[in-house]
Amino acid sequence: MHSRLVLLRRALTILIVLGFTHSALAQTSWVAFGNLNAQDIAVGANGVVWMIGTNDNIYRWDGTAFQQQPGAAWRIAVDPNGRAWVVHHGNDSYRGNGGRRGGRGAQ
Repeated sequence: MHSRLVLLRRALTILIVLGFTHSALAQTSWVAFGNLNAQDIAVGANGVVWMIGTNDNIYRWDGTAFQQQPGAAWRIAVDPNGRAWVVHHGNDSYRGNGGRRGGRGAQ
């Protein structure tokens, strides 16, 4: 139950990053999550938040701040094992592989 609450709390705070208007913020209590602008964001089953910045860089939340990861993309999802999957602007898909350089459409 605790992990579900943590995930829900993180998901709600992510909305701030996605650009909710000031009027929506005035009606609800929100907590800023990081200091970067996001174009896509995903949370893994392990609670780790991944984000694609408006600069196309890939970031992973380390519990304190977003840390830039290798590569660039415009969409992101996270599988049940916590691995990030991204789509690059050329519509190529990539899967994170624990810090090792990955290839297109990695299985």
